[in-house]
Amino acid sequence: MSKIDLSKLITADDKLKTAKSAKVAALSAACESAILAGFTCDALGEPHYYPTNFKDQQNLLSSIADSMLAANEPDWTTPFWCTPVGMDDWAMRPHTHDQIQLVGREAKAVVLSLMAKNLSLAKDAQEAMTPEDLDKIQWDEPPVA
Repeated sequence: MSKIDLSKLITADDKLKTAKSAKVAALSAACESAILAGFTCDALGEPHYYPTNFKDQQNLLSSIADSMLAANEPDWTTPFWCTPVGMDDWAMRPHTHDQIQLVGREAKAVVLSLMAKNLSLAKDAQEAMTPEDLDKIQWDEPPVA
């Protein structure tokens, strides 16, 4: 007579725990994608779309740092890559101290908002009682620009 190895049984609770982990990972990936998708900012007087891949984020930080170092130079500008919202007119447009710093502040606000959304959805996922409850938790992000 064969013995059943009970240690290898997968319970409904085990399946739900695995599904929760997968959901949290998917939500984190969606958050990262949303962060890297870019954002809009009207620092130039009308809405422009700014990209936010890793290199773009580094360039923005460098431009902000440079703007702070040049605080006593009233005519200082820095070129920064953006396009008017709804257009495909990418260019290195000049930004003043205040403009590039506003772009940075808005970029940070977007990232913090997305991170808060991710934390909230991950908490909901961890608290889900059934696979059906878990399936209802989705990252619904409107398209950017």
